Amino acid sequence: MLNPTRRDDVSGKLILLSVYRINLSKRIYNAYMIEGKSKIKSVGLALGSGGSRGLAHIGAIKALVENGIPIDYIAGSSAGALIGGIFAKYENIDQIITLASSLNYKDFVSMFFVPRFSSGILRTDKATQYLENILQGVDIEKLSIPFAAVATDIYSGETITINKGNLASAIIASSSVPLLFEPALHNLKYLVDGAVSMPVPSSVVRDMGANIVIAVNLEQSKPIINNPSTKTKPSAAFVTYTTIEILKGKLAEYNIKDADFVINPKFDYSPLDMRKFIHGEDTINAGEKEMLVLIPKIKECINSSL
Repeated sequence: MLNPTRRDDVSGKLILLSVYRINLSKRIYNAYMIEGKSKIKSVGLALGSGGSRGLAHIGAIKALVENGIPIDYIAGSSAGALIGGIFAKYENIDQIITLASSLNYKDFVSMFFVPRFSSGILRTDKATQYLENILQGVDIEKLSIPFAAVATDIYSGETITINKGNLASAIIASSSVPLLFEPALHNLKYLVDGAVSMPVPSSVVRDMGANIVIAVNLEQSKPIINNPSTKTKPSAAFVTYTTIEILKGKLAEYNIKDADFVINPKFDYSPLDMRKFIHGEDTINAGEKEMLVLIPKIKECINSSL
């Protein structure tokens, strides 16, 4: 029989051996991961800009969740940052659908109609507070799903990725449509809508660690013309608005080249049509319908790594 001193010595050696094995296993695992040989692929969502069309993101996420597709990372631009950020906070798509269905015109007026004519028609103070209440003041670092919002530095034109700090403020910065809303001050930089520089942040979510990138592109490079046979001379306002929409659509087409799967739901209304935020059932359904088509291929891609 071992004496107490001898027994303690043996126990100590066994503990040290166990610790060594654990550390060795971690080093082997980390090396395995660094080499990109993980058998389990992670899925990232790149949710694009699109104004009121952004409700399509809800339907797209719903299709993924209900079909067991994991969502490991989310990057959003403008409307994509809004929907993606709320989902990253609650991870409950039914709760988001309920929230979207409860919006009314009074909410929009109270949130946005705070005139400021110096650098944007509308201020974002009340909208920020509204989001703060919904998101409970959470910081991005506290989210279970890694999240990033993209915005644009109005002085440098640089795409700014916001992956730290207050979630509501990040969403507002990413959604500050030029001329319509005042620029957001973030880390000593004045930021405007992410769509100005990156309508669909596919590369951002890839850099976050996603092996499989699913992009939702809501921009359209083809103008929406109710009566294309009309040959009347376009107004200055129409030319300005349509030019911007075409540029965003072309930029989005470039952005989605870094995605593995892409849906491009089409709409016959402007992203600035706020009525669609109030009556958004068709928009949500459009996103879900498009994503459901891709589900079998996405599952096949994920399972091919197992």
